[in-house]
Amino acid sequence: MIDAVRTDPGLIVARTFSKIYGMAGLRLGYAIAQPDAIARIHTMPPHDVPVPAAAAGLASLALRDRLGARKAHTAALRNNLVGWLAERGLACLPSRSNCVMVDLGRAGTPVIAALAARGVHVGRSWPDMPNGMRITIGACDEMDALKEALAEVLAEPAARNAA
Repeated sequence: MIDAVRTDPGLIVARTFSKIYGMAGLRLGYAIAQPDAIARIHTMPPHDVPVPAAAAGLASLALRDRLGARKAHTAALRNNLVGWLAERGLACLPSRSNCVMVDLGRAGTPVIAALAARGVHVGRSWPDMPNGMRITIGACDEMDALKEALAEVLAEPAARNAA
């Protein structure tokens, strides 16, 4: 996609450090575009970037050679989780990112609360997907903790019967 910027003066490729770089809390990103498009962006109100966030972003860009391995590792953890969920009869929406949306087959909010009570924090349910739960792929030990806690929660009568 970045190569297309050279030939399309209206194309702006926006990238975030949230997913592959694992820095969602920094709210940091960048844009790649032709000079005229960048000039138009600069006419918008400024959005200052804190010095620590800028330093983290620059340091991450210096490690671009590690992105392939990180993508593969994240994909392996995601695929493992999706398989584990499928073994328990839970379907996920297709995903190629660092998160999955799982259909719990029951109200998601009580399951999310029960996981939080066990120290496992996942994303929220969405109004148009009340039986859904968003799970971000974390480190191996975090994914193991999620599976252990989710297995316990799903085995509880209240979780099985919540709708």
